[in-house]
Amino acid sequence: MHLLNKKILALTLIASAHFVYSADVYVAINGSDSNAGNAPGNRYAYATIAHAISQMSYGDTCYVQAGTYHEVVDLNSKSGLTITAYGDGPVLMDGTVALPSKWSQHAGNIYKLIYTANDPWQLFHNRELMINARWPNAYLHDNSVWNKHGHWAHINSGKTTQKTEMVDSATDHSDLSALSFSIKNAIAVLNVGSFKSYTRKVTAHLKGSNTFTVNAVKTIKSKEQFYFLEGKLEFLDSAREWFFDRRANTIYLWVPDGGPPTGDIRVKVQDHAFTGSLCNNITISGIDFFATTVNFNKSYNIRVENGSFSYPSCTKRMLGVTNTAPLTTNFDGGGNNVFYNNTMSHAETHAIYMNGSSNTIENCRFEYIDWSCADLPNLMGTVYMRGSNPTFRRNRSHWSGASEFLDLNKAPFVELNDISEIGLVQNDGAMIQMSVNVQSGSDVGYNWFHDSSKYGSRFDAVNKAGSNTGSKGLMHHNVGYNIKTTLMFKGDNHRCINNTAFDSGNDGSLEGGTNVDIIILDDSVSDSVGTKVYNNVAEKISSQRKFYQTYNEDTIASHNWNGFEQDNADIRTLLRDPENLDFRPIPNSILVDTGKMIIGLTDDYIGSAPDIGAYEHGAKNYWIPGPKETVASMPVPVDSTTTAKASASLMWLQGLEAISNNVYLGTNYESVDTATTASPEFVGNLNNNIYDPLGLTPGNYYWRVDTVTSSGTLKGSIWTFTVPNATVAAPTISNSTADQVTSTSAMIGGSINDGGTGAKVWVHWWTEGDSSSPNIVYAGRHSGKFSIELIDLEENQTYYYQCHAQNNYGNGSAATIASFTAVDTF
Repeated sequence: MHLLNKKILALTLIASAHFVYSADVYVAINGSDSNAGNAPGNRYAYATIAHAISQMSYGDTCYVQAGTYHEVVDLNSKSGLTITAYGDGPVLMDGTVALPSKWSQHAGNIYKLIYTANDPWQLFHNRELMINARWPNAYLHDNSVWNKHGHWAHINSGKTTQKTEMVDSATDHSDLSALSFSIKNAIAVLNVGSFKSYTRKVTAHLKGSNTFTVNAVKTIKSKEQFYFLEGKLEFLDSAREWFFDRRANTIYLWVPDGGPPTGDIRVKVQDHAFTGSLCNNITISGIDFFATTVNFNKSYNIRVENGSFSYPSCTKRMLGVTNTAPLTTNFDGGGNNVFYNNTMSHAETHAIYMNGSSNTIENCRFEYIDWSCADLPNLMGTVYMRGSNPTFRRNRSHWSGASEFLDLNKAPFVELNDISEIGLVQNDGAMIQMSVNVQSGSDVGYNWFHDSSKYGSRFDAVNKAGSNTGSKGLMHHNVGYNIKTTLMFKGDNHRCINNTAFDSGNDGSLEGGTNVDIIILDDSVSDSVGTKVYNNVAEKISSQRKFYQTYNEDTIASHNWNGFEQDNADIRTLLRDPENLDFRPIPNSILVDTGKMIIGLTDDYIGSAPDIGAYEHGAKNYWIPGPKETVASMPVPVDSTTTAKASASLMWLQGLEAISNNVYLGTNYESVDTATTASPEFVGNLNNNIYDPLGLTPGNYYWRVDTVTSSGTLKGSIWTFTVPNATVAAPTISNSTADQVTSTSAMIGGSINDGGTGAKVWVHWWTEGDSSSPNIVYAGRHSGKFSIELIDLEENQTYYYQCHAQNNYGNGSAATIASFTAVDTF
């Protein structure tokens, strides 16, 4: 046999062996590693995942039964394995251990415990995180840890010019000189580099002084500077704080309600529950993590999915560690790794670090991430996707500390993300931060950026005359509101297409900011030569940050609606209901059918031309960013709003595995809650995510969307909204002029002219003498322009037509009859 054929046969046999001999193994919390592991239940299953892995081969699956597991699973060099939750109840990897109940009183409500088993660096009381003893005080339960101005100490930036000497600026909540002890040997968390923060040991301080010395930081910037202190027992002065004296092996704790510590008290002693290098084709599914996480290096095709990561990672300042990047959820090296449908909350480090080729984070939630943000990699971010061609898609982030949310590298694809409240404990920054080498080939589209004092997405460069800038990046179909600036473009030959932006200028300052919505920068750094700006609608578009300036003469711009050029007109007169997250253009407004065709970006437009802005009037679906949940979510109008419009459409983000949606609407909570498809509240089964009630009257409404999947129907939540007022009027409808007329065909139709209230539409058409028995065509539900096509017409025959409509308020007909003659007009 030829050598090549032998190799092919050998590979085929190996692959076949993997398929034929794949096996299932089981793990149960009360099993035994001496069991066979070949069936569920305590009598058969293994006790530990680590032992199960040691018995597995390529293609095997480990089914982990409900329970809490505390172990480190070594996956080094493993390939082709699946580890998945099995049966009812959660599977939890727990990085903590319970403390003994041998507390003694130290002073007042502070109790102490001699603990020598290991060195803990995080403590939980009944699964609630206790804060490292610190000055000034701040806590998680009331979100004060995120409040720089009210719960961090302030540095006098005018006097702090050296990288080793810090000068405190007294406030009504912090005054270093008033402390009754020296802070020497404490750990300072220093936000002194604007978008960079550092942990440094205090090397010198005299009691009563407002100045202290630290090991040198890397950067000092003259913007606002803040700090807090840890690492001394003297800082433990309130409930929910703790301290570990490593030299004395003693834990000190003040529990939330005071008195002797009782309940479930646990300490973190583990970085990672799953760890591996040189792995391939590993799946971890349906497993939750508490105070621990996963770590993979130089590995390919790793998939971690459907898990909850609570307090997954934190710094080790409690152990005296400073000036060191903290360990976190890690995929460093390799490629094609996927982090899918996970929830990550309360990490006191960056959330995740991915580095490699073609990695993906999708359908995930990031909440309350990093309240210290010290010693982080690169520009200091929350989510890192280094390497080439990363995909960050359908994720939601709410409440994070670092100045930038997403740190990227080399042609990223960023789509359908909902990002808000970033950069809470650092200055400067952007939600999507793209430096010079990232921009070429980047694609940032269909995202919502909102409610933050930082930029939405920006193509950045060093802010120094003559600095290199990037090029050939794309930002399109994004929405930004209540933010510093939605989009910033530095560099040349970028594309800014079909974005919607308003209410910018939120820079976090007490006096309020003045930034514009979209910046196509023309200054000493950037000229924006060849940058194309089409189909954008924004209150303020400019080539400067804070005031109106026309584009550089070599910027290519047209088909935009810029409030600066419209006498500062209110963008809300053009959008249907932005306060309730309906960013579609009002039917028949200046935004509809007035955009420019951009191949690859506006191909699916409806009407005579693309619309201006991020949404297309008349589209069958309304795109909503963020992760899909098991059932329908993200209702529009927003749940419990009292300002819904009578013209509102009901829209939602469809369930993760939705085939269709059963929609219910009524004015009584219980009736909607108990409704079935046989109830009057059932308004239809829809394949899309828009239901138009065709006009609502004032009052309270309740609605529900059930998710129909291949395995059954999942009942949705009950949402509510209030319509405060309505103009109750029959539809106003008009005929449009016949279009595309030939000897055998034509397009006829009309328009509903009620500012967004939809109606059912019929077109009646006939020939001379047949007006009493017209052809009647139902054209569907519309709130603006509509048309139908007539075919097989008789040449030179004159045809007549009239449009009719019906909404919940009544019936209407076009005031006139229109006509055309079937002749070739092209």
